[in-house]
Amino acid sequence: MGAVFSAFALGYAFAQIPSGWLADRFGPRVTLAFVVALWSVFTVLTGVASGLATLLVVRFLFGAAEAGAFPGSARVIYNWLPPRMHGIANGILFSGALVGGAIAFPFFQWLLAAHGWRMAFFLLGVPGGVWAFCWLFCFRDFPSERAATNKETLSSVPIALLLSSKAMVKAVAQYFVGNFTFFICISWMFPYLVQRYSLTPAKRQNIRWFHYCPGQRPIGFRDFL
Repeated sequence: MGAVFSAFALGYAFAQIPSGWLADRFGPRVTLAFVVALWSVFTVLTGVASGLATLLVVRFLFGAAEAGAFPGSARVIYNWLPPRMHGIANGILFSGALVGGAIAFPFFQWLLAAHGWRMAFFLLGVPGGVWAFCWLFCFRDFPSERAATNKETLSSVPIALLLSSKAMVKAVAQYFVGNFTFFICISWMFPYLVQRYSLTPAKRQNIRWFHYCPGQRPIGFRDFL
């Protein structure tokens, strides 16, 4: 389980900077459509996994694809909104991701109980594909009044200067602490509660925070397969 969870996180971490470069180079319209379609494919492929090695590869690539979400979104905000609105826009973006997850977990619990984890992954790959198509069809990299004259607005900043910025260091530290807690909650917390308190299936249904529905005993990797 630790290897599977880590595979996703490592793929996500390694692809953050490259995916940001892709959003700058090719624009957020194409980049976001591509990464969302790609991680939808890997969502479906997660449900096909038949062993640990396959699952590790799929989850690593899943994380790498999903890494483009926030860098691409940041480029959308940069292109479309004035600097005075960047803070509130990013706040709404991050809040939407977390609120959406909180609202969706009870539905996922029902989906897993009704159809099993493999079918759940198959079904969850569909919305991303639909979204990617709609985004590619409807969105443009710049507002119409800027599209003809402002294709590139980024200033060149040396990477060393960026990494040595106190604001950057504080932001990275905050994000590290926040994600450490977040990933524990969506990975190890649920099996810990099941094992520590010997939760029955009925009691497990009341824990709505997590992606999966385990079996009758404390769970390990084999329970997923």
